[in-house]
Amino acid sequence: MTDSHEVTLGAVVLPGRAGIYTLMLRDGAIAAIEPWIGGDPRWVGLPGLVNLHAHADRAFAADSFRPASLADAVAAAAKARAAFTAADVQMRATRFFEHSIAHGVTRVRTHTDVDAVVELRSMEGVLSAKRAVADRLDVEIIAFATARNDLAEPDGLRRLEHAIELKADLLGASLNSSAEPKRALDALLTLAERHGLPVDLHIDEHLEPGRQLGEPARGARDPQLHGSRRHRRPVPVALPHAGAGPGQRPGGHDRVRTDRVTRGGRAAVPGRAPQGGHCRKPTTPAVFPGLRRQASFRPPLR
Repeated sequence: MTDSHEVTLGAVVLPGRAGIYTLMLRDGAIAAIEPWIGGDPRWVGLPGLVNLHAHADRAFAADSFRPASLADAVAAAAKARAAFTAADVQMRATRFFEHSIAHGVTRVRTHTDVDAVVELRSMEGVLSAKRAVADRLDVEIIAFATARNDLAEPDGLRRLEHAIELKADLLGASLNSSAEPKRALDALLTLAERHGLPVDLHIDEHLEPGRQLGEPARGARDPQLHGSRRHRRPVPVALPHAGAGPGQRPGGHDRVRTDRVTRGGRAAVPGRAPQGGHCRKPTTPAVFPGLRRQASFRPPLR
């Protein structure tokens, strides 16, 4: 080590590259790679890790708890979140980000709850934590309308608009709990179009194996809901929650018509490696054109 900004690592192996190397790290980047002479490898050099789906506002929030059912888990989470303060969320989210950095993560995309339970306290806390680690970790914040923030209702939509004013990077929602899922989806996409924000969408969170996961999205192109599309622009959409979880029947799968969700934009689905073998931004892998495409999901059972 020559100074606080430069580190030399010897005996490093690199993926896809034969041999053993010495790496010179300067100001957080690789400055030089030289052949290593003198023994067996000790290190594996990898690109920075990307956490595509986190909930930093809920991190370290509960003691050990084993719910008896999905409903039990939802109720327990709501009870815990009711006690959140912006300062509490900031402390726990910062702790989560610091742990991420220590384990080699360089980018995080985190859902941040917006609903009547926490109002904007989670957004405020995670935004403060993001600023605290901005020089070491890239954080994208999703203003996430939970199951308790129905976007088909004016109050739910208003809360999400206030979260946008706080400078959210993306918008998200859990749709299946809405009284009118089609209207909730249209409201979300309209808001995203208006503000030029990508969407990170949950279309499962149920335990019904026969249920069509794409059903809430079928109204996304219904002219009765959103009128003329002449001035609409594509909205990038990620689908990180697109499986029925424990309710998924073994060997079965559900289909989601991504063109129904993206309005001609791009859809991102889990389950494949990123195109080109890397992720420039913390987005869900396997980005592909949304129009006239179907994505098949076979979530593994655990």
